[in-house]
Amino acid sequence: MFPQFLSPRGTALAVVALLVFAAPPAFADNEVEFRFAGVSSGKADDYRRHFMDALKKVRDFWGDTFQGKIIVDVSDGYRISRAIVPAWRGEHGFMEMPARRVQTDSAATTHELTHVFATNGNRFLAEGLAVYVHEKLGGARAFPNFDEDLHRAAAPLTERADLVALDKVSTPTPLSAVIDEKEGYLIGGSFVRFLIEKRGGMENFRALYALTPLIPHQRGGQSGDPARWEKIYGVSLRQLEAEWVAFLKAQFP
Repeated sequence: MFPQFLSPRGTALAVVALLVFAAPPAFADNEVEFRFAGVSSGKADDYRRHFMDALKKVRDFWGDTFQGKIIVDVSDGYRISRAIVPAWRGEHGFMEMPARRVQTDSAATTHELTHVFATNGNRFLAEGLAVYVHEKLGGARAFPNFDEDLHRAAAPLTERADLVALDKVSTPTPLSAVIDEKEGYLIGGSFVRFLIEKRGGMENFRALYALTPLIPHQRGGQSGDPARWEKIYGVSLRQLEAEWVAFLKAQFP
């Protein structure tokens, strides 16, 4: 989910092409509906193929955790892509995608699909995971790192990083409540990558992630108990932050 804006979905926008695309047999439990406005037919075809490939990759990576219908609303009425905020407002599976991103092959599809299959009440962890998965699975060149290595992109930001403050942000509050949005996404992506690759793998991370499930329509109080970090990792978040900073400084002095 990118920086938060509310965009009207009901505005009249030239001609809206409504396409319903049934997933391949392996994904028969996920009907996917595409709605296109402001996109050429060729780009729409390309995007459907790209989307279904990304869907398979995300499901293979995270697991079959969402069996509902996925609606991909591509429109020039959106400035940013979003899936976690729709999930929070009770529309789990609805994805808002700016037409210009589809038209320029820069849609953060893998990122948003991660929000569909791995939504979370802790906004920092949710965005960090989505950024990490987008990089790991080879998503399109997109915000926030645009193909730059996440650790390299985050290394200059360590002096401004306050993971304890970021950990208090509950969905749907944007990370910009604490730090510049792009910086927050880069920090989150790098830190989640560090946790998964250097601090106990997916088992520990998934155990932590499961402690802050998303509760639709609830504002605040979803970010989790600070003590959960020591419960899962044996040390506080502040200590993990120090380890992450030391790791980045060693890699990118």
